Amino acid sequence: MSAVVRDKKYKDMLIATLVLCGIGFIFGIIGGSMLVSSFDLEYYTYYSNYTHSYQKSYYYYYYDFEGAMALSGAFALLIVAGFAILAYRINKPKSHLFYVGALIFSALSCSLTMTSTIVGWTGGNDLSAVVLISMIAGFALIVLSCVYIAFGERDYRKIKVRRPKLSISQGAKELIGLKELLDLDVLTKPEFEVQKRRILDACGIIVDNVRTFNNNYNCGNNLTLTLNDGKFAYRNLDKTLISGSYKFETDGRLTLVKTDGSTLCLTLTEDENLKTPNGTVYNKI
Repeated sequence: MSAVVRDKKYKDMLIATLVLCGIGFIFGIIGGSMLVSSFDLEYYTYYSNYTHSYQKSYYYYYYDFEGAMALSGAFALLIVAGFAILAYRINKPKSHLFYVGALIFSALSCSLTMTSTIVGWTGGNDLSAVVLISMIAGFALIVLSCVYIAFGERDYRKIKVRRPKLSISQGAKELIGLKELLDLDVLTKPEFEVQKRRILDACGIIVDNVRTFNNNYNCGNNLTLTLNDGKFAYRNLDKTLISGSYKFETDGRLTLVKTDGSTLCLTLTEDENLKTPNGTVYNKI
């Protein structure tokens, strides 16, 4: 299956997720470590049968449980970050569902840090305020994960289901006729490729148009356009100036999608060069 072109909002949500994970992890580790090493001196009175009088004693109350909850919640955020990176890096139509894992571990982290905060405050330890920040970050990650999944599912449903319009036998006959037109020089090779993709698409045969269109083009002024496995890059000598992803349409257009979300549409010429909307030609190297 060809690469999926994502909007800039997915990258923004990934960055926000990683920032929240970082904040929650740092404050969870700090707060948990402080709670683990913290203790209170509790006094109590009891009746002694030996002295037949009331005696005053004390014991140490440790916050190991609260600290362990905070530390566990902090490390759960690392797993959230892992699922978020997988959701963005795996370029498949349903990859947004990896955020379900991020959602689950965000909820787990929020529950652990909330328990640590409530129990710590109930015991009178003000250090729980540090863990509270981690809990808020976990709650924000729950909301953000739901938003990412919702956007991903919405965009996935926008993908049109390809239904065969031609039978395989009909498509084969049209391909044979198309090849004859190519051999008679009635069609150029780029025109033949465009029409062939349309016939295969009508037969329900999905062609990976991205991976078969990997070339380098001379744009002039020491500028080179490189197309490779769904990614493009404008390079000036060895320096990358602009990069992003691309997809080849069945009508012969090549759409470049920059990292900021803007697009540039190029047209494939008869001699397999590329032409920009203003008429500039990128010559194939």
